[in-house]
Amino acid sequence: MDPKTIEQKSNLSRPFLSAKKLIFIVLALVIVIGLVVFSLTTILDQFSFSSLLGEIHSAFTDTTTKNTAIFMAILLVTYFFFKFFNVSIPYMIRLKALGIKVPLKEAILYYLTSAFLTAISPGILLTEPYNMFWLKTQGVTTAQATAIVWINEFIYHTLIVFITLPAFIYLSTQFSAILTFNNKSGMLVIILASIGMAIDLMMFAFYWFSGFSKKFHYLLSRVFNRVKQFFHLQYHTKGETHQKYLIEGVLYKSAKHYLKQWKNNSYIALVYLITTLLWFSTMYASLVVVHFEGNTLFSFVNFIKVMGAVSVVTTANRYLPIPGGEGMMQLQMRILLSYENGNSVGIDNAIFMWRAATNYFPAIIGLGGFITYLVFFVHARKKKKPIFKEK
Repeated sequence: MDPKTIEQKSNLSRPFLSAKKLIFIVLALVIVIGLVVFSLTTILDQFSFSSLLGEIHSAFTDTTTKNTAIFMAILLVTYFFFKFFNVSIPYMIRLKALGIKVPLKEAILYYLTSAFLTAISPGILLTEPYNMFWLKTQGVTTAQATAIVWINEFIYHTLIVFITLPAFIYLSTQFSAILTFNNKSGMLVIILASIGMAIDLMMFAFYWFSGFSKKFHYLLSRVFNRVKQFFHLQYHTKGETHQKYLIEGVLYKSAKHYLKQWKNNSYIALVYLITTLLWFSTMYASLVVVHFEGNTLFSFVNFIKVMGAVSVVTTANRYLPIPGGEGMMQLQMRILLSYENGNSVGIDNAIFMWRAATNYFPAIIGLGGFITYLVFFVHARKKKKPIFKEK
């Protein structure tokens, strides 16, 4: 039996979901549904399905905006499928370089599961552990999985900083106008945006430093193994950790190896860049589809402003302990779209459409993928074989 199959069987023997994790996911799902209802009844108090349908109809019947509205509607519908490239392709590229070919149906289920876990969990609480687990089911070592997640996150955070920093600098020139428009909520927007930008910069520095410090790898592993020891899980001793991360430097070597893969890194950076810009443009697409402000919105300057607002709001909520940033995302977006002209009519409907296309629908579809993945996983574990056979 080849090493890859042995490694896959070993990883498949580890539990993907315990009873506690399953209870946590169910509770998180219930909380998310509650947050959505709260957002629609309090924060987006001007939202209504009837007015949303009326605004959409107006956009598609106006001869001057019809083609634009059609294009933007297609963008919103297809965003979920484009996101597949952002989530799955970077890891497919890494695994391919190791000679591991992932079946398309497994890549799709991986993406759907990630979409669901992202929607119901705060920040990276569930998605990063799942990424590590999934990579190990493909036959890679813990050091390789850690290094792959590290280099991909480093590339992503580098792009986010370069895209969001200019938007934040522009927003800082608007602080006075935001506070004048709404002092209480405006102050919250400013504080969260500032904290989010600071954390993003720190994360950028963290990923750069952590990838090339053997001592840091050792200390991080010691903390991780102490936690495992506390919960009576299998762990490495201090001597084993010292040997693995300081003497052998397995994570350090893997990090250097992946950083030198310029061709793969360029492909992954391009995937992240395109899908991130697409994500930031979805709010503008929603505004167009609901015919917000008629023709005055359809300009390149407004397009850049809306994209900048989405990038700042996303950064401000990325690290909040709220599933999907639900509630806070809507509140901040409403302020940033309204403070210049004081007009909030139609914005609530656009924000709902934006959240539906980028969070609600992916979560609903992702739930189906998550359940399907569990069925395949349990079946593979009973048979003690890989989840999907290679053809």
